[in-house]
Formats: sequence, structure tokens, C-alpha cells
Amino acid sequence: MGEVLERKTWYQGLLRYPDCFGHSIMPNIMNVTNILVNEDEESVLLMLPSFDQTDFGHIKYSFCKVNYEGKILNNIGSFSYLFTPTKMARTSKQSGEVSILITGYEHQLHFTKIDNDTIIYGYSEKYELNLIDNEGNCKFRIKRKAPIQHFTKNEKKKYEGVNLPDYKPFFHHIFTDSKDRIYVQRSLRKLSKKFIRSFDIYSKQGYFLHKASLPYSPHVIKDGYLYTLISFEDTGEEYVKRYKINNWVQIKTGIN
Repeated sequence: MGEVLERKTWYQGLLRYPDCFGHSIMPNIMNVTNILVNEDEESVLLMLPSFDQTDFGHIKYSFCKVNYEGKILNNIGSFSYLFTPTKMARTSKQSGEVSILITGYEHQLHFTKIDNDTIIYGYSEKYELNLIDNEGNCKFRIKRKAPIQHFTKNEKKKYEGVNLPDYKPFFHHIFTDSKDRIYVQRSLRKLSKKFIRSFDIYSKQGYFLHKASLPYSPHVIKDGYLYTLISFEDTGEEYVKRYKINNWVQIKTGIN
């Protein structure tokens, strides 16, 4: 059993940028907390969206380094995000609101910090992870051959009328632990009642170390403990649960 550390109701402020209509929207619709701040350089890494008014089912994201005044210092890359606009989304030019329907199968960009000098990012359309320095220069890439997972007939029927990509994303999340190991949460081949998450674990040098399976998605792994966030949408209540990792010392950090 995990240990509940803190329980509270909270509301998160959003960093916002203007969209193509002149309104303000979240810089990352799927995960607004995925913003990396470099206090020494007074800059942030984030995704800036722009809508194609001729194809409102796509968002184009620019993965950028931006200073505190909002000036783009470096555009690292651009990535597409496919979604299904709802009725509210179609009228967002008048209302200023953006409402979309998502399935969790959208290809999207994931990124996180490894250490003070290294950032890792990957676009889930393919299994390729890019390790860059703070200026956006590529140090090296991790590539892995993995089978493409197509949607089954039942899944297509379930999401009828929804914009689905041609195949499922290769991963859903990237994060690191206090030993600078890299965790890549893989897409499930099929859903199960227990909903077990599968992870590929790499060293910070890019070497594959382990596979792991967990019944939940960790938010932090630090100093032998795993922390996960439990939330209740109906009440807005959230709490952090901590689990001890019994074999923490035995887990490799490299190939030596």
C-alpha cells in the first residue's frame, strides 16, 4: 500500500499565448505543466500552438525556447497534433474558447529535463528520442525498432466520428528519476481491466537498461521512492501517494 503524503483541492494558473484569432489559449493542451524553466538564463522551453484555419482539426506546435518577455530565442522543431473539434471549438473565433475532443491516442510531443545541461524530447509518431543541450543542439538520439500498433475494428467503432491517427503512438510519457535514468511509457497492445503501464528504461547515455510494468503512472521517482498523483474530477481533490522501491540500489544506471 502507498502512503498518502498530501491531500488538497487546487486550481492551476495557466501560461497563455495568443492563437491565430487573437485569443489566448494554453501552450500545451494535453499537459500545461510540461514547461521547463531555466532560471539561470531566464527562459522556458514550451510548445506554442497555431491553428490552421483551413483545417481546424490540426494544431501545429513549435517547440521553442522563450525568454521571460515572450521572445522566441530558438525554435527547436515543429510538430502536428490531430484532434476532433467540438461545436464550441468551431465557434472559438467568436467566443474565444477552444474545446476539443481527445482520445489519448493523439501523436504528441513529450519532453523533460535529464540534468542541468541535457533535455530529452520525442514525438510519439515514431520511437525516436532526442537529447539536446540548453541551446537546442542535438547531443545524440535514441532509436528503437518497435512494431506499429494499428487500431482494431472495435476501437475504430468505439471512436467513430473522431479523428484518429493512422496508428497508435509509440509512447505516452517521458520522465527521469533522481539517478538521471530515462523512463518511456509505452503504448499498450490491448487494454486490460488492470490497465498495467509498461516502461522502457534507459541510462542518460542512451543505453537500454530495463523493462518495467506498473499499475499506475509515476509522476516522480526520487531516492528510492515513487510518487503518483491521484485526482478526483468531481471534487477537484488531489493527493500524492508514495511507494517505496525495494530494489532501488540494485537498479542499474549504466551498462558497466
